[in-house]
Amino acid sequence: MAVASLKLEDENLKLTAEKIDPGINKYLPEKNGKKAEDFDNSIANIMKFKYRGYIFGVNLDIEKVEYLGKDKNTGGKKEYIIGNYGNSTNKKYVENENKVYKNSGVEATIPIGFRISDVSQEQTIDNGLVIEDKLGNEFVWVPIQDVTKMYREINGKNRGILYNFAEDGTEIIRADGGTNGWREPDVVPDSNYETETQLEEIGIALENRSKEGFKKILQKEFDDMISSVEENKGFYIGRYETGNLNTNKVVVRKNNTQISNQTWYQTYLKGKTMYGEESSVVSSLIWGSQWDQTLIWMKNEPNTIGGKYVKNSTGRGNYDSTFKATGSTLEYAVKNIYDMAGNVWEWTNENNNLNARVFRRWFF
Repeated sequence: MAVASLKLEDENLKLTAEKIDPGINKYLPEKNGKKAEDFDNSIANIMKFKYRGYIFGVNLDIEKVEYLGKDKNTGGKKEYIIGNYGNSTNKKYVENENKVYKNSGVEATIPIGFRISDVSQEQTIDNGLVIEDKLGNEFVWVPIQDVTKMYREINGKNRGILYNFAEDGTEIIRADGGTNGWREPDVVPDSNYETETQLEEIGIALENRSKEGFKKILQKEFDDMISSVEENKGFYIGRYETGNLNTNKVVVRKNNTQISNQTWYQTYLKGKTMYGEESSVVSSLIWGSQWDQTLIWMKNEPNTIGGKYVKNSTGRGNYDSTFKATGSTLEYAVKNIYDMAGNVWEWTNENNNLNARVFRRWFF
């Protein structure tokens, strides 16, 4: 499973009218009482204003703008209500700066180069907000209101919090595994793991081709993920199992069958390099704490036999002897994310025991 974290920015991601154009307030009558005599023509390009009354990607600190000039069609007064990014058709990909999307009091950040799905059922955060990049890769926003449920500090280092689930869906915190139990971030102590050859194959610099060097890299990647989640109040998870694994350029798209037969090192590298340095997002193999937070978000979703999906995924996952193409069965989608249960095993950045990386998905 691929995930995308937003790159950290020094300034607030929320846009204001003044940040778009310092002189824009003269067009906003509720700000200073002046009439917008030629509202459409004066700020259409600046605000990406559309006739439907939505401003794409812009969150102003007012709720509406009155158009006090003559309506081109009726000749009379018309009010425009300012909505949020994605609440209309003909959406554009976000450019120049990440945008904040608000829905039912919850926020998501839309990264540069992405856009919200055209499908209305995929435009609400509670149901699973779907975004896509220009190549058609799709991700779903997982809202996190309290990042302290994802990690704890032990001996001065951030460690992921992992969970089990009760029959009613209630989450149960697992004890930290120390050096030989369920844990993240960490390396595998067994001598067959994190060898110099393995680390060279995934592009680790010579000075870090040791267990201790790689452990520091994993710690920084985990810390950066936590900081991004804290700043943006969530993260994106791949809508589908990561595909095109037989190539060097992976995808997160529907109807892909190249989704298995990879080592942990191969999936770690391919997940990490899905997006380049110039991108507004950082892609990676999913952490166990991210996987569990996604399940917590899904904990009220049902299975098909009267129970909770997170405890028993009966009827909502592929448990046949052969796997199916990504996104091929609608019933296996929860919060617009396909195949969190069943289909293929999926590597994570989580560890267990002295000689094992953890994979998820087949059952939980």
